[in-house]
Amino acid sequence: TNNRFEMAEGESSDEYAIRIEGDTTGTDVTDNLFTDIVSDDGTSGDNVNGIVVRDPDGTSILRNNFSTVDTAVNVGDNGPNAGKLVVKDNEFSDVTQFGAIALVNDDSSLNVEISSNTIDSSSIGIGIYSGDSSATFSIQNNDFQNFADGNKYVDDIASVLTLSDVLNNQQNTFASDTILGSNQLRPSPITDMS
Repeated sequence: TNNRFEMAEGESSDEYAIRIEGDTTGTDVTDNLFTDIVSDDGTSGDNVNGIVVRDPDGTSILRNNFSTVDTAVNVGDNGPNAGKLVVKDNEFSDVTQFGAIALVNDDSSLNVEISSNTIDSSSIGIGIYSGDSSATFSIQNNDFQNFADGNKYVDDIASVLTLSDVLNNQQNTFASDTILGSNQLRPSPITDMS
């Protein structure tokens, strides 16, 4: 709680600030600042994570600020019984790679609540890269702001969400007109009317 995680200027990494493994249960990560956690060595495929969670099992990520990070919260799979993950009341800005929240967990027992977060100026807000349609995903009351044309509010590569519900029925707000595309929600391109 109340810690600052920052990568030293000129350093490069493919790692993380905090890693929570599958044998850990009930972990809370609250009231921290994660800033400048980016890979800068210029090679493709580099990605530095603020928090990596493998099989969350009661993990809560609350009231943190993530600013200028490659991937803020990366949720993976380390075996059966993924359990519950709450990502709530966080501020995400300038997330450059795989998402403010990136989900890569195929466990049907996964129960994810992503709520009341502000996600600002990021390449991808929420990315679901693999998942099980039997898992529970709640994405509600989030505020998506200042996404550029070509960026994505939600990218559901795994096809496990009902994106029309995320757009229309779960009290999420979007800073611009939103296009419901094939497996993604994205900003509508701005058209110059002059």
